[in-house]
Amino acid sequence: MKTTMAASGATLIAAAGLALACGTGHGHLGGPTAANGGADDGSEAPGGDGGAGGAGPGGGVSGGGADAGPACVVNDPDKLPGRIPAPNPIISQGRPVVAGGPIAVENQDQLVDGLRSNWYHGTDFGVPSESEPAWAAIDLGEGPSRVLLIWRDPNAGAYTAVTGGAPYDYHLDTSADSTDGEDGTWDTVATVTANPVHVREHAFDFSGQRWVKLVMTAAQPSPETDAGTDSTYSVALDEISVFDLSETEDGDPADSWLFMGDSITQGAFPATAIGGTRFDELIHAARPDYYPAMVPAGITSELATDGVRHIVEDRFLELNPDMLHVAIGYGTNDSWGNNDPVSVGFEETMETLVKAVLDVGRVPILARIPYACEPDAGSGTPGGHLTIPRFNDIIDRLQAKYELPCGPDLYGWFAAHPEQLGDCVHPNQTGYEEMNRLWADAASVLYPSE
Repeated sequence: MKTTMAASGATLIAAAGLALACGTGHGHLGGPTAANGGADDGSEAPGGDGGAGGAGPGGGVSGGGADAGPACVVNDPDKLPGRIPAPNPIISQGRPVVAGGPIAVENQDQLVDGLRSNWYHGTDFGVPSESEPAWAAIDLGEGPSRVLLIWRDPNAGAYTAVTGGAPYDYHLDTSADSTDGEDGTWDTVATVTANPVHVREHAFDFSGQRWVKLVMTAAQPSPETDAGTDSTYSVALDEISVFDLSETEDGDPADSWLFMGDSITQGAFPATAIGGTRFDELIHAARPDYYPAMVPAGITSELATDGVRHIVEDRFLELNPDMLHVAIGYGTNDSWGNNDPVSVGFEETMETLVKAVLDVGRVPILARIPYACEPDAGSGTPGGHLTIPRFNDIIDRLQAKYELPCGPDLYGWFAAHPEQLGDCVHPNQTGYEEMNRLWADAASVLYPSE
């Protein structure tokens, strides 16, 4: 058996803070990251004035900022799709956890400590197989009738980058009578083969149960091998989060979020090394009964057409069937080089994306494309971001046409705070933290008023 550490291509990306605001907004992943593909090729240009957008109707988590430019319009907040009437609180943090596998598993308590996407924080399981699986079992206690589980590996890279520790084949089991996570009777509630992503969710009934166990039977194959013990990648996990769905309508989580977009989204949402600045933590701090379930699915260098492909061909929504809100952040790369939105078909593509999400009963929320500065003359760095406002006009039209909840005004924020851009396009760590805050502010309108 060949046991090697999971590929170190995962790079720690600074945590982000997205503030959700109705207005103009543009954001891009801050600074190149060697292992994750770096910034999209190019940079962004000034698209106009405007301050940071404030919180949407109902109040945000941070009180908002300066007045924004064009405002997102919501005629009746009480009739918005995607409202969140009941919480799905996290119940796994700090619970007893045991683990085993083909190697001695250490630091398994880190799987439920609430910290995320720190490569050095991961728990290594070696290279599992059907005959010698790796596993982690959590004692959730008695009470929940239905739960949602999200596992993630330590990789902070693109959603489809799986060589940082993601299992290839695995199943989820539950037990009512186990006393130590190993003995007792176990029932399988979900089975996955050929897993293509590094974060994934599953909802399942939990009535009368106490333990949940993630059993991994194959690591990701290298390009030269099949999955299994000849794999050159070991399995490593960063966090297993479990949420209680007992009080939700029909057992479906309303406080659930899939973040799709380019490298700016990728940089903002894997997690943060600084506690308290993530989107889910900000919502929880403002509303202690609530704790959003999140799946980050950003991928560097992507266009809006890639977003459509991920839904139609790559089944991102099917891979995450319980994520109600689909937060969308495309357009930086579509506009790059002062592209004309008509010539690249941006409106048609974005409308296709919005309709694809709506057609399966999900709620798309569109962020305004972040402002990007033009480099200094003579710097040798190409510009090309002057047409971003025209692309944002399309974002605004689609939001109004389909009466969608407001996304954050990333354009207005970064136009007012260009010092939070690391390379004229991607936010620096402070900028990412503000992105999380802006998204949290924007989402606030969907929660019950205090």
